[in-house]
Amino acid sequence: MKTSLVIIGILALVFCVQPARSQNPGDSIFAGIQVHTINLRFPQARYWDSLTTYYSQGNEQYMVVQAIINGVVYDSIGVRLKGNASYTHPNNKKPFRLSFDQYRSDLRWNGLKGVHLNNCWGDPTFMREKIHLDFCRDAGVIAPRGNFVQLSINDTLFAFYSLVEHVDKRFLGSHYADDEGDLFKAVDGFGGGTPVLSDFTWLGSDSTLYLPNYELKTDGSTTAWRKLVTLIDTLNHSATPETSLPLTIDLPPLYRAVATDNLFASLDSYINSGRNFYFYFRPLTGKMEWIVWDAGLSFGAYTGGVSGMTSLSLTYVVGASTRPLVGKIMTTPALKNAYLRTYCSLYKGYFSSAQLFPHIDSIANIIRPYVTADPRKMYTVQQFETNIVSDINASGGGGTLKPGLKAFINARQTNVQNQLTALGISCEQPLTAGDVVINEFMAQNDSILDPAGEAEDWIELFNNTSDTLNLNSAYLSDDAAQPAKWQFPAGTTINPHGYLIVWADEDSGQAGLHANFKLSANGEHLRLSNFDLSVVDSLTFGLQTANRSMARIPNGTGSFVQGRPTFNANNGSSVVINPHDVVINEFMAQNDSIPDPAGEFEDWIELYNNTSQAIALGGMYLSDAYSQPTKWQFPSGTTIGANSYVIVWADEDSGQAGVHANFKLSLSGEQLMLSRSDLTILDSTTFGQQIANRSMARIPNGAGAFVQGNHTFNANNSGNALAPMAVVINEFMADNDSIPDPAGETDDWIELYNNTTRTIDLGGLYLSDNFAAPTKWRFPAGATIAPNGYVIVWADQDTGQAGLHAMFALSASGERIILSNPDLTVVDSLTYAVQITNRSMSRIPNGTGSFVQTIVTFNGLNGTTGVEEQPNVPTQYGLEQNYPNPFNPTTSIGFGVRGLGFVSLKVYDLLGREVATLVNEMKNPGTYSVQWNATGIASGVYLYRLEAGGFVQTKKLVVLR
Repeated sequence: MKTSLVIIGILALVFCVQPARSQNPGDSIFAGIQVHTINLRFPQARYWDSLTTYYSQGNEQYMVVQAIINGVVYDSIGVRLKGNASYTHPNNKKPFRLSFDQYRSDLRWNGLKGVHLNNCWGDPTFMREKIHLDFCRDAGVIAPRGNFVQLSINDTLFAFYSLVEHVDKRFLGSHYADDEGDLFKAVDGFGGGTPVLSDFTWLGSDSTLYLPNYELKTDGSTTAWRKLVTLIDTLNHSATPETSLPLTIDLPPLYRAVATDNLFASLDSYINSGRNFYFYFRPLTGKMEWIVWDAGLSFGAYTGGVSGMTSLSLTYVVGASTRPLVGKIMTTPALKNAYLRTYCSLYKGYFSSAQLFPHIDSIANIIRPYVTADPRKMYTVQQFETNIVSDINASGGGGTLKPGLKAFINARQTNVQNQLTALGISCEQPLTAGDVVINEFMAQNDSILDPAGEAEDWIELFNNTSDTLNLNSAYLSDDAAQPAKWQFPAGTTINPHGYLIVWADEDSGQAGLHANFKLSANGEHLRLSNFDLSVVDSLTFGLQTANRSMARIPNGTGSFVQGRPTFNANNGSSVVINPHDVVINEFMAQNDSIPDPAGEFEDWIELYNNTSQAIALGGMYLSDAYSQPTKWQFPSGTTIGANSYVIVWADEDSGQAGVHANFKLSLSGEQLMLSRSDLTILDSTTFGQQIANRSMARIPNGAGAFVQGNHTFNANNSGNALAPMAVVINEFMADNDSIPDPAGETDDWIELYNNTTRTIDLGGLYLSDNFAAPTKWRFPAGATIAPNGYVIVWADQDTGQAGLHAMFALSASGERIILSNPDLTVVDSLTYAVQITNRSMSRIPNGTGSFVQTIVTFNGLNGTTGVEEQPNVPTQYGLEQNYPNPFNPTTSIGFGVRGLGFVSLKVYDLLGREVATLVNEMKNPGTYSVQWNATGIASGVYLYRLEAGGFVQTKKLVVLR
């Protein structure tokens, strides 16, 4: 007998010579569009009677046969009939189940133990299932794969079938890193009376109540049913599904599966009929995974009592309470938003006539002669041809109306877009090539540690644009043939001209971004793709050197060069750095006031970048002697941002964090010189005797002569030269007995308000209570005030305490307050008279008006003459028990504050060591809730402690990994 195997062309994109990658079982069978030939030879004369008898008995009894598949003989495979509604078609084109290891444990077909032959019941096109499963494959939805079979029995043509992969341990091993978990299959729900469904509704805590509703497919488990009951309990009874469900269900794959069923109006699934799915409790994560099954009635062929398949709501579920798994998603805003974001990525990336029509035509061209030759087909050739394009009415399946494939896609595509528009949802647009690039990577790393303290391979991305870009649904892969190998988690963004590190280490459970692949030091391929798998950036690299990276130079655009890593920073530039592009901007030769990262008070030198681009300092030199210009070299990877600062500690402590030169500065005076790597001098200065805790600073910043004065460490030496009233003295209290500062003391205070819509740097500005001494107190470097925001300065001379504390106190008898620029031009000022205890002077209207004595509006909007009634203010302080508890990784902690004051909420270990600070600020009266993310915190019992208004309370919480 002549056999044939028909395959549509499978393109192989060869990027570089690589070692052959191992295939998964069934890869050859399900690649592309193929029609396999299978001939089953039964030794019994009345084999059909036996097959139908065994089916009616319901015991899944197999018969032993010889199979010839694509010309290869397979002796002693198991065959039986299968199906429910699809079995009821009046002719004998019944669906089959083939088990290769039923009688011979070593027998496989391309590594598979079994396959299904489905009879295309309800589908005149024969291809609904294939299209749906191919979509799942391309869109990253966990589902079996599909193709086609021309079946003969005893050397006589029998019928044409849809071929579908079996879900078993080999399937699990191909899709997950483990296959030892508990696999369940939804029951079929057929029979008299009320259907028995795997609907995840709560039946009670007794696990035996669930036995009729779910089919456990794995043997030997003692915990499977308890896991199921726990899941259903959480699903039906959790008050916070947005936090509890992600801990028990791998939601992104579920979102993709539900969105795919919805896109294709495949209602013979969980969202309507409650049938046709598997779910798997994965040991590695402890979460439930969703697996699609039986998509033969896709494209609206099963109506399930619903009309208008092409206008199906994006959030359709037959009943939120009767299908709680999807119902909770659709009724919980955070989960619903994540689902709709996933829906967008599938719709925009894969569901369009431009993408699906060519695939439909390719399938039709391949299977047309086999459909024509099928002696037992359920529909005519004309119905086959017509239903590819347009609707027909025909028996079989879930309804008489069989939507045409192309007509359905056109109408559904339009309707989905209309629904998204009505919801105000704009699906992400794909990145343009070059917007985000693979900027640097290291394939053999022993020096740079990830957040877990492990030296793993890493990939650095760089955003070449001025916009924050969303990487939702983008892919990263080390295999050109599998571009969707790893998908960025929802919510992943990359800042304008910013960097993002992905650890290539297969450690998805750790903090940070961790891809599910590792890099090969022998060389391979790297590819960044959009959700539609269009290429954003790619490269092929060869043999790598340990602890050397491949980096684009110039940064973000250039070719890859091997060298020392510039991890998470600018790789450098080919642009020539000219004298005074980077300058020695400020220095201090005897420092007792500013600690370095190790807590030591060391000499320091501040550099400033006068240009509008980041500059790589790696390889440049800094010296305190003109005769030794190469005394100290900047380490590779050191960069200085555009119009930004870098601090070099002159302390000979090279092993400490930060940038540390191998020399110290002399208080009696010496030289400083900054040189390029070719020893071209960029800047230099000679200085004389210095004063302790006074710096030498260029004024104007970056260009002027050096002037000795109060330091402006790591900030603009010239200050900000604010316009008058840009920041105002907005409120003050000169006789305060009611509002404590962070140290619990009721001191005088001054409130500033920012009248602008930009963040303002206060560093270097002056605040004083004496017009004749305007420099009485200077704002420290780094002090800022938010747009239309407030800042409190405590006028108490307690500069060692937390917060901002001026070097003067206010007089209740009346005096002056003045806010000045570094050049002493006045920003705002006032003169006030005698004050009343616990009454403030406030600008009304806020930020612009005259001063009025009134009840305090501390750190908030002025404009009221009293305190409004606050019905929700608690009558006493209180600390609630966290929920959930135990938890992993997030929990919520509630507390009540009776009066305005400083509130501290901290977490400690059992040895009393502080683990986290959750609240450390002034709070108005009210009830509050904070969430703590304990990612990276070890399992165990911890204490959390509330301190507020003299009230102290401590409770326990449990972190459970």
